[in-house]
Amino acid sequence: MVAHFVTNHVPDRTSERAFFVKFFSIEIKSREKTLKVFSLRVRSQLKKQRKMKVYFYLCCLVVGLHALHFSNYTFKIMQLTDLHFAHEIDDLLTLPIMEAVLDAEMQESPVGVVIMTGDIISGSEMNNSTEGKRHAQEEWEKMAQPLIDRGLVWAITSFRSSANRSLTPLCFISFRFGNHDDMGPCTREELMTIDQSLTGSLSQFGPSDLPGVSNYWLPIYSSAEETEIAAILYLIASSDGGCEDVPDGDGCVSYNQVDWYKSISREQTGAGKPKFSLMFSHIPLPEYVDVWNNETCYGTRYEDACCPHLNTGLYDAMVEMGDVRAFLCGHDHRNDYCGAFAAHPEVSLCYGRKSGWGYYEPWRMLHGSRVIELTMDPQTLDISYSMWIRNKDGEKEVQELHFPEGSDQTEC
Repeated sequence: MVAHFVTNHVPDRTSERAFFVKFFSIEIKSREKTLKVFSLRVRSQLKKQRKMKVYFYLCCLVVGLHALHFSNYTFKIMQLTDLHFAHEIDDLLTLPIMEAVLDAEMQESPVGVVIMTGDIISGSEMNNSTEGKRHAQEEWEKMAQPLIDRGLVWAITSFRSSANRSLTPLCFISFRFGNHDDMGPCTREELMTIDQSLTGSLSQFGPSDLPGVSNYWLPIYSSAEETEIAAILYLIASSDGGCEDVPDGDGCVSYNQVDWYKSISREQTGAGKPKFSLMFSHIPLPEYVDVWNNETCYGTRYEDACCPHLNTGLYDAMVEMGDVRAFLCGHDHRNDYCGAFAAHPEVSLCYGRKSGWGYYEPWRMLHGSRVIELTMDPQTLDISYSMWIRNKDGEKEVQELHFPEGSDQTEC
């Protein structure tokens, strides 16, 4: 396998990430042809030896500089959400789900990246102690192992936290955090550091002047040889509760984050047409209520949308910029619907499918993953996409059509 790294077109986040990798002692065995990395230093925190095959190292070790790219004019994304790792029994039920959906999709075609949209662990169920921190790190590493074993890369977007805890060197990993991840011994900064230490993580610390740990974007190139960005994945943090000056309700994306997204979109559009983009976060937007009540959707709704009481205008910004084709979230375990307003059919609002066993069950739905496959036209280079659910039995689900009939919920 040949790895292709593109660095000059990736935004310089080196100072933000503070990620340094150093090799000592490389031994290649004549028969196994494996690469042993005897000392991998990540902020002087990761000290244990790791064994990796040469091809896996080349593809996965340089965090943040992976060149995601189309292959044969397609690129596939898998969304895992609300895994809630915390307890041995739940974990033993969740790991086979992850393995089943990943293997089923990989058998059909390559998976370009896995996006985690929050609540990776249930931090509130862990002791707020040194031992609790070790537990959190072990759970995070356990969650990542199926991805590492399959040579996959992944990324997370984190939620924002108002918790005021001191940082310690015991925690680090890569996904989009949810409102339960840091309700325990580890802060989101610590969890992000844990994630970044793992082979295959593309997760990044975002700009320090924005609320939240992980506001960043990942470019997807048109091919392994090209340096032209064909598509963009935005990962944006949501608060864990309340919005701006409104203390009630679920978390939101702040006004400053909306402005940040718009600035990146303008920068990437330039004088050309907007680049095809997807956006991932943990908590649904207020528009999720209206799209179910008033528009034709695909999928199911078995609970109210838990969304912020204040609308900060992210949906309107996506419509204005004309680049984001779908906003994808998690948070509500019993919803998996996807729909768009008739006035703006170009922007879909979609839930993922609850992927993990922990916390409360999806009810009437099988655990699974939402899959998004991008397809590029060889002549025009225009990008279209299709989506489906891959459930824990390895089956591809066709989501049922739902015509608007209203609901008991009219607002967040």
